[in-house]
Amino acid sequence: MRILFIACIALVALVCGSCFEKGDCIINNTNLVKFKFINTLDKTVHPVKFASIEVVGSSIVLYNNNVEVSLIALPVDPYKTEASFILKYADTRNDTINVTYRNQTTIPSSDCGAFVYQDQVTLVENPMDTSLIQGSTLTKVITTQLLGNAEANFEVYF
Repeated sequence: MRILFIACIALVALVCGSCFEKGDCIINNTNLVKFKFINTLDKTVHPVKFASIEVVGSSIVLYNNNVEVSLIALPVDPYKTEASFILKYADTRNDTINVTYRNQTTIPSSDCGAFVYQDQVTLVENPMDTSLIQGSTLTKVITTQLLGNAEANFEVYF
C-alpha cells in the first residue's frame, strides 16, 4: 500500500513538473494566398477547371493538366511585397491576378526566434470579377492575413 502511495505521489509530481517546461513555438503563418470558388445560388463550393496556374517571375506551374478544383492556394514570396499569377482556364481563357501584401517580422519569444508573416493582402487586379464566368462575379475578402488555419483569404462567387 505504501509503495502505491509513493508511486501516485511520484506520478503527480512528474505530471505537474512537466507543465512548467518551456512551451512549443506555435507558428500559424503560411505563404499561401487561398481562393475558394463558391456558387452564388446555393452557396456551395463550385469547382473551376484550370489548364494551369503560373507564378509570374518564376518557373512554378501549379494546377496543370486541366485540374478541377474549388480552392486554389498560391504561393507568395516572403522577400517581396507583391505577386502575380496567370490563371489559364481549361476553356483557353487567361486571367492575370495581382496581390500585394505586407511582410511582418514577429518574435513571439526568445526561445522561438523570429518569423515572417504576411498581412494586408489585397487584390490589386482581379479580372475574375468579369471574366471567370459569363455574368456577374463577386470576390469577397475573408481574411487579409496568410494563416495556415484560414480556410480561404478570398471567396469568389459566381
